[in-house]
Amino acid sequence: MTCCESISKGYIFTTNFLSACFGCGLIAFGMMGSQHKFDGAFLFPMNILKMINILGIIILFAAAVGTFGAFYRHRQTLHVLYTTIVLIAFVYQVATAGIVYDQAAHTETWLGQTWSDASREYRLYAQDKFDCCGFAHIFDHPVISDTCSLDINVNSNPPCYEFIVYFMKKQLSIIYIFLFAALSIELLALSNAVTLLCNRRMEEEDDEEQSSKCSRFFGKKSNIGPDPDSTIALGFIPQATLRQSNIEWKYARGASSPTLVDSAISDSSLKEPTTPSTIHKPEENLHTRQY
Repeated sequence: MTCCESISKGYIFTTNFLSACFGCGLIAFGMMGSQHKFDGAFLFPMNILKMINILGIIILFAAAVGTFGAFYRHRQTLHVLYTTIVLIAFVYQVATAGIVYDQAAHTETWLGQTWSDASREYRLYAQDKFDCCGFAHIFDHPVISDTCSLDINVNSNPPCYEFIVYFMKKQLSIIYIFLFAALSIELLALSNAVTLLCNRRMEEEDDEEQSSKCSRFFGKKSNIGPDPDSTIALGFIPQATLRQSNIEWKYARGASSPTLVDSAISDSSLKEPTTPSTIHKPEENLHTRQY
């Protein structure tokens, strides 16, 4: 493994670890909010808590796939799956942050509707938390208690409108700012996914180029031995060439070591053969034709 590969693997692992921590934090926040484990959780809209839960699960799953992809760099399926999940998480996080921002900007509108449709426990919790009575005024769907009465002659707490609107705007603003700021983690994860895909493609191109170079360099193996279908005049070929190129010629007689004839030819292999001065032609039939 090269130094660059080690640094790249560490960078990808660190980024996915940060994404996993972020996803676990979102899941913990959504679960605690759904179970009313922290102060003011009862007042949070349930749709926002559910969206934050789903976002945390998607990010955590993407981090797990990205971590496996860092160790299995040649698995293109993992890289494509990681890129797809990161894109989904990015879009979903932007959508969630946009919805939270919209609810923070129109807190008065949805809070008035929520108050009128809310359960008795929800309104009683808000009245006890902010020491108030009713929403817009003391007759706006109050929960009768010792500090909240419909009798105008009894000292009652002020309406809950200003207190609850200020509280929810502040909390929702913190959430959407945090979600928008955390998009940087998703951008890092997305850059990791693109880097893994590009590295995989570059490695495939390098392998193809290397194989093509090797095939051009070595080429097709040539037949060094003599062609059995051709007739070669042995007297015109150097003996050293025969002993080097035709391996079977050395063991033509079936011996495991060179024979005396071979040794003699080997000793005289440095001498170039001479061309025969006389070419013997077959004797012609000089007999006269008898009639």
